[in-house]
Amino acid sequence: MAVVTVHEEIDAPPARVWDVLADFPNVYRWNPGVESSHATSDQDTGADATRRCDLFGGGFPEERIIDFDPDPRMVVDIFETSLPLARNVVTFTVAPRGTGPRIGCSANYRLKYGPLGVLIDWLIGRRQACNGFRDMLRCLKYHVEIGRTVGRRVPD
Repeated sequence: MAVVTVHEEIDAPPARVWDVLADFPNVYRWNPGVESSHATSDQDTGADATRRCDLFGGGFPEERIIDFDPDPRMVVDIFETSLPLARNVVTFTVAPRGTGPRIGCSANYRLKYGPLGVLIDWLIGRRQACNGFRDMLRCLKYHVEIGRTVGRRVPD
């Protein structure tokens, strides 16, 4: 399994960041790759909450919170997807730092296609994953600080 980790400083109280992350069905508000999202379980947040995301350009992941303990983490398992992922578990952390918190996002993933997937990941996958998670955290920062839905465009 491959691991990528990215971080972003956010100018807001940690509780505000957790409020946004805990609003699990509404990830479309801050994830630039998600066109729409909705809950697929009776509960909207916390362990075992599930959602489906419809991605810009087609495709979908179905996701489940498998660990939710604000201060220090939320762990999301992408358990069903049209993407070329055999496995993907994403951990969000929020740590106090300076004037605002530092949010971390770490993905532990494996591409489909066996040894070919390993090669694809080595050649281009990790770089694309890092760039995608950096963009996602920049958009989370924007949404938390400004309060607006991001849409498809990554703010500068």
